Amino acid sequence: MQALRHGQIDAALVRTSPPADPAHSDLVSLTLFTEKLVAALPATDSRAQQTSVTLQELSEGPLAVCATAPTATADLWAHHGPSPRTVRVANTDEWLARITLG
Repeated sequence: MQALRHGQIDAALVRTSPPADPAHSDLVSLTLFTEKLVAALPATDSRAQQTSVTLQELSEGPLAVCATAPTATADLWAHHGPSPRTVRVANTDEWLARITLG
């Protein structure tokens, strides 16, 4: 954000809007699109029978985050309560294997 303030860049793409804070009053954020995230759960997980799941429900147990999916990180919980315990995986195959194993 400092580069924006100092005229070094014209725009920045960020994951979330800066929080309402007087320190950010000189910046304007515009929504480009809304990202739909999907939770993958083992079929044996009780939450798998639900039509939706909340971030808080997902934070109740360990959560696999993938190095190749930089938008699906524990940072999602920054404004939604406690962050889950995360297990970092290297790729999508390992990610899905960890989820399947529960």
